[in-house]
Amino acid sequence: MTSQSRVGIPFAWVVLAACLVPGCLHSSGYEPKHDGTARLVIQSNILAISKNGQIESEAGDLGRLLACTPKVTKQQEQAQSDLKSGRVTSAVGSALVAVSPLVAGALLRVAIPFLAIGANQTHHGHAALVDAVNMHNDDAECRGRAVAPLPEE
Repeated sequence: MTSQSRVGIPFAWVVLAACLVPGCLHSSGYEPKHDGTARLVIQSNILAISKNGQIESEAGDLGRLLACTPKVTKQQEQAQSDLKSGRVTSAVGSALVAVSPLVAGALLRVAIPFLAIGANQTHHGHAALVDAVNMHNDDAECRGRAVAPLPEE
């Protein structure tokens, strides 16, 4: 009698795959007023900025909505830089985790710091983005520089 090995899919991978389907994506539904105030919203599980009916994701052209004074522009650019670094570092960590079973798990010790650093950079970027929105809203010049609403179709 020969022994058979059973190949199973780890439960975590099943949960991850289930959350990647469109049914797991969430967006905030309230449409804010068109008063020149920038607001944080969620669009398909991604933090975004809404101003006068226009929405830009955290990876988009936030300067179009937030840039008004050098201080706000610098804060917004720092936030986006941190967010981009966090995404790249986390992606490297995730790739190492995915490949790790192929090399007997040896890469896990390398992957964990990448994941932790990536998460830290992302959290720092989100905090900087909140600061940029608050700085924008506290500045009368920024609120007065309202972005024109998108044309209605």
